[in-house]
Amino acid sequence: MVDFGLFAGAIQLATIINEIARAAQANKVSCMAMNHRIQTANEIIKVAFEQHKVNPKSLVISESAFKTYFQLLERMRDFVAEISKRKTFSKLFYALRFRDEFDALLRDFDSCVLDLNLGIALRTQSQLEKDRSALEEDMTELRTFRKELQSGIDCLGGQLMGIRQMIATNRPMDDILALVEIDYKQITDITPGETRHGRTFPVHKKAWLAQEVAEKPLGFFGSQDMLDMLKNEIAILKKLDRCNYITKFMGITNRNNNISIIMEWLPGGDLATALASVSY
Repeated sequence: MVDFGLFAGAIQLATIINEIARAAQANKVSCMAMNHRIQTANEIIKVAFEQHKVNPKSLVISESAFKTYFQLLERMRDFVAEISKRKTFSKLFYALRFRDEFDALLRDFDSCVLDLNLGIALRTQSQLEKDRSALEEDMTELRTFRKELQSGIDCLGGQLMGIRQMIATNRPMDDILALVEIDYKQITDITPGETRHGRTFPVHKKAWLAQEVAEKPLGFFGSQDMLDMLKNEIAILKKLDRCNYITKFMGITNRNNNISIIMEWLPGGDLATALASVSY
């Protein structure tokens, strides 16, 4: 007979899975479909154990069958935890494995539940279709993101010739060069302010032309050659901001040769986080 400590552990695992699924930031539909199956089974197990307290002969579960169930819950917990926070870019490469693991886990779950001998039936055809529908909803979302991403890549590809020309000559096109330098007086403080500390330089939240921007101070540039080189590099980055999925670089400010880069302020904190939220 199964000891109650192992049963309590299964209830705790189901609670953790429920919390993860409800807080999921990605693949939420699939997470909730798997969560629903687990909660249903655990409720039946809970009732069975309550009946066992009254009548010990009412429940006969082998120790090995329940250990297998417990181990399966651990696998499902880890799976839901992983896909609930997986960023959109990594989901592109994870899609097939995600689908296969989803199907395999639910098949194992059905088999395991039968072994528990609690009278819980396998998924009906209707339930199978619901599980597949949940999976397909998340996969459709992924395909939509892939299409949008491809649009951004195509846009970038269309700019490559001009970018190569700028890099080869180390001189940006005149229309870009004219817009690189921003009057530092136009960059103003914003309330509430915010400063983020990156690997090299801090980034400050500011305002420019009625929009939120990020100011990244680079320090003192003592020679005109250094300034020209910096302008050229930033101009190339500015050319790229016409494409989707690229952080926008507005230009530079020069306050007595103290240079700052002015670029897009990302509310999410970094480019990876911003990209991950595009598909939702």
